[in-house]
Amino acid sequence: MDAWMQDEMNGCAMGVRRMDQRLAKLLEDMSKRMGKGIPLACQDWANTNAAYQFLDNDRVSEAEILAAAAAT
Repeated sequence: MDAWMQDEMNGCAMGVRRMDQRLAKLLEDMSKRMGKGIPLACQDWANTNAAYQFLDNDRVSEAEILAAAAAT
């Protein structure tokens, strides 16, 4: 994981390791293909589906993710 991504992830614990890992994977995919949509960034159906399921999860809060990133 790149240093900038680790900085972004600090303070953003979802409480479930699997969800933290999914967020890190999504950040990594999106950073490699900046400006592309989720299907193009994720490259295959399995990763695209996992990203959409992550974002649709009631335990995932955009506000928490952004607040943690802003605090770093």
